[in-house]
Amino acid sequence: MKNLFTTLLIVICYLAFTQNIFAAKHEFKIDVYSNEKSFPRKVFSFYIDFEKEINLSSLKMKLAGKKNKQVTVYAVPLSKHKAFVYFMPHKKMDEDSELSYVLSFESGKWDGKAVGSDSLKKIINKNPNLIPNYSFEKLTKTIDRFMTWSGRTTITDWSLQDYSMRFSSLNDIKSTCRSSSKEAFMGKHSLCFSNGKPRVIKIRGRERNTLISGSAHSEQLITLKPDTTYKLSFFVKITKRIDNGMNFQGISVYLSLLDYYKKPIYGGLFSALYSINAIMEEEYLNKWVYVEAYERTDKNTYYGKLSISEKISGITYIDAIELREVKSVDFPEIVIEKE
Repeated sequence: MKNLFTTLLIVICYLAFTQNIFAAKHEFKIDVYSNEKSFPRKVFSFYIDFEKEINLSSLKMKLAGKKNKQVTVYAVPLSKHKAFVYFMPHKKMDEDSELSYVLSFESGKWDGKAVGSDSLKKIINKNPNLIPNYSFEKLTKTIDRFMTWSGRTTITDWSLQDYSMRFSSLNDIKSTCRSSSKEAFMGKHSLCFSNGKPRVIKIRGRERNTLISGSAHSEQLITLKPDTTYKLSFFVKITKRIDNGMNFQGISVYLSLLDYYKKPIYGGLFSALYSINAIMEEEYLNKWVYVEAYERTDKNTYYGKLSISEKISGITYIDAIELREVKSVDFPEIVIEKE
């Protein structure tokens, strides 16, 4: 019996040893730039796509060039292989300064659970997302047809348009705005825009090169607070891009601000915009890209109307739109590079 126990112990130890051998280690370089601002020692965060199965509990972050100088981290999974990483820098940042870290992790099973420092977890505060059906998971079948939309399954709490009403008299319009299960950052569905090249259309007596594209609008007004800072964010993925020669190609999620009487506020527009005009295709094509913006409402703001507008020839997906109240907009520039 003693020999059997010894044999089992040796086998268990061998298995543990071989698992460590085959758990490949990976690293990312994390550079933090303060630019023209100074920052106190407070929690910073960044979005990262690991692009592979990893053991999230093996995540560690250390000061570059210092083997034993680790910083506190906490990771929150968003979807498979993707997460927000929160960390406490080892010191405050002066103007025009830089901090360099190495984020290391091992290959392994992705279990989708938040991991890291409990002390950091306690000070991370995320207010509720104010957007209903923000990931487009709730769908409604419909037999209704509209002048500017002809789908069979609409998205609950959203109004969809394949194109603007001013183009309704044109023939052979390729533009569509639909729920899709082909791509999804979170859950099983996303919102998909599809269109072709621009067309020459006469507008106000002049011929113009015009891209016909879809749009989406929230059906309910969103209750907001006056003199309050909000963060608006979303994920976008472009799987097909047709070069159309236009000066602007991009996608915008924007909030039209309204007063107590639900009337538009002059100049009241809060937008999170992603443009691909000055970006190489390898930086965005077939990748989920995170877009965020911050804005403070004025003293007359009480409501908001959310809209999505797209001007990219090809196929574009958008998912996981969030609008959250935040305390501060101050954050450094964080650049992530593979080692």
